[in-house]
Amino acid sequence: MNAALVAPVRAYVDEALRRHRRNPQAGAALTGSYVLVRNDAGLVSVRYALTGELGRAVTYDRRAGRTLTVRDVFAPAAFTPAGRRRLADAVRPLVPKGLVPKDHSPRTVSVDGDRLLVALAPGAVELTFGRDYFCVPCAPFTVRVPDGRLPGLVIRRS
Repeated sequence: MNAALVAPVRAYVDEALRRHRRNPQAGAALTGSYVLVRNDAGLVSVRYALTGELGRAVTYDRRAGRTLTVRDVFAPAAFTPAGRRRLADAVRPLVPKGLVPKDHSPRTVSVDGDRLLVALAPGAVELTFGRDYFCVPCAPFTVRVPDGRLPGLVIRRS
């Protein structure tokens, strides 16, 4: 479990070291933080914020002894065009006011996109949308979507 939870930070540091070796004059300031989204007998879910990138999210299933992927969390329906529209309908009312211009309201949400982090919170799925997910000037933000707003779209109940 510890290896799975530290893997995103290790990969981030390793990539920064590779960049620094190629160009030592560029500097290598690394910063980051994390949010423990969930930690109980069944799951540990952590969201990492890392300088210069969206970050990473890891959900580890203690009972299965492995990291969960978005395909372990979401039902196949969530990856279809209709499912992506249903996800957007669930997310739209939860988007903090002022972060996304009205004319850029989410029409679809791709849970397997590289600018979206998925974590499991108690009773909810936490989605972190990266910069430019909905529009060019849109800053990153996180919403918690209660399980009840995602009928038929979630396999793994949080």
